[in-house]
Amino acid sequence: MFKYLLCLSFLAFGSAHAVVIDTTTGGYSSVSPFGEPTTATYGQTITTDSSGGYLDSFSFFMTGLNEDFKAYVYKWDGFKAAGNALYESGTTSIGNPGNTFREVTFNPNILLSGSSQYVLFFSTSGFHDGQENINRWGYVNDENAYIGGSFVYDRSGNYFSQLTSNTWDSHGNDGWGDLAFKVQIIAVPEPSLISTLFFGMAVLLISVRRKHK
Repeated sequence: MFKYLLCLSFLAFGSAHAVVIDTTTGGYSSVSPFGEPTTATYGQTITTDSSGGYLDSFSFFMTGLNEDFKAYVYKWDGFKAAGNALYESGTTSIGNPGNTFREVTFNPNILLSGSSQYVLFFSTSGFHDGQENINRWGYVNDENAYIGGSFVYDRSGNYFSQLTSNTWDSHGNDGWGDLAFKVQIIAVPEPSLISTLFFGMAVLLISVRRKHK
């Protein structure tokens, strides 16, 4: 019976695909500085397809940072982060400053609406300690690396509340490219497929009960 249920699960959920965005396949250079004193926020805007889905993970590539930061996901209104945080990570540190790029990944597992814009970003705002940062981020100098969004940043320093009130700076329309980033969005299974799974399970359970009788 377990084998049959497993087959039905694959039938119902197997077609739920994952949307993967990866701008790093052709290599990347760098953009800086990120952190204290002013440019405390670096991010990338994305646009979901018509079905949306669960934001399973997102990654940025950065060198060592001598300051704590957090990762966030907000809706994007075309100029700035909008509303309340859809995701906020715990306080994060990647160790001592250094020149080697490392992939920093978070797993929000939040539902994104279809055909909508979001901004995924890291920010040191709220953690400034008076020590200036020289952190660098992976950057792709190609406008076509990802056509659904752009590299954005904000110079509000330690004033996090301004991220939802001030217009951010963007290199999306002046010949620049995107951040080196990866995103995976898991599509939501269609209701008809979920119904198929539960109907199949019900039929199997009835069949098993009859056999026992």
